[in-house]
Amino acid sequence: MRPAAIIIDLDGTLVDDESAVAAGLSAFHAVHGPTLGLTLLELRPRWLELFQQHFNRYLSGQVSMQEQRRLRMRDLFAASGRCLTDQEADFAFSSYRHAYTAGWRTFPEVLQALNELHGFRLAVLTNGNGDQQRAKLAAAGIAERFEAIFVSSEIGVAKPDQAAFRHAATHLGVREADCLFIGDNLDVDIRGAARAGMDAILVDRRLDPAMHTSAVVAVSSLLEVVAIVRGHKV
Repeated sequence: MRPAAIIIDLDGTLVDDESAVAAGLSAFHAVHGPTLGLTLLELRPRWLELFQQHFNRYLSGQVSMQEQRRLRMRDLFAASGRCLTDQEADFAFSSYRHAYTAGWRTFPEVLQALNELHGFRLAVLTNGNGDQQRAKLAAAGIAERFEAIFVSSEIGVAKPDQAAFRHAATHLGVREADCLFIGDNLDVDIRGAARAGMDAILVDRRLDPAMHTSAVVAVSSLLEVVAIVRGHKV
């Protein structure tokens, strides 16, 4: 059956957030690496660990976006014996943020896939800060391709909570069972959507066999999603 709406995740599905993070980390390390006493290879896992820890606190409403950034900086620099003020934490993060935002790009096949999905109702459902996620879509040149953009900070609930997916369906005026969700995170996107009653397709560009089970429809490109949708094989 043709989906009444196709709802798509943003980071890792439409926009190559991982490459933008890598660009931001390289710029950050060039400035702060000597102080931290970390190589770039050592910095990356620590950065991702702190991001996961404090961004999850942001998604749950415990801290603001700016506060989680400051907490990440304080924890990162604490290992080198520095206790950052708010101003110092903001300054430290800025060397990452400028390069990160400059690196916002879609994956190579995204524009073609969106062109080929013309005629379908398209929406975005993403976790994060509304201003940043909307700016990301605009910088990537695809904001106007979507009928609606749902961001966790604006709707008050984050994936994988079923309520996030149901909010999107309700505001699109369609049943969850008539929606197709597309994302790159097995737990947050695919299982979350499935629990909400949506069909889902996992975009796994690395072709990780651990991600592929008989219960999951997995592809390596959004163009494969187009082929599935056009063939009504979801």
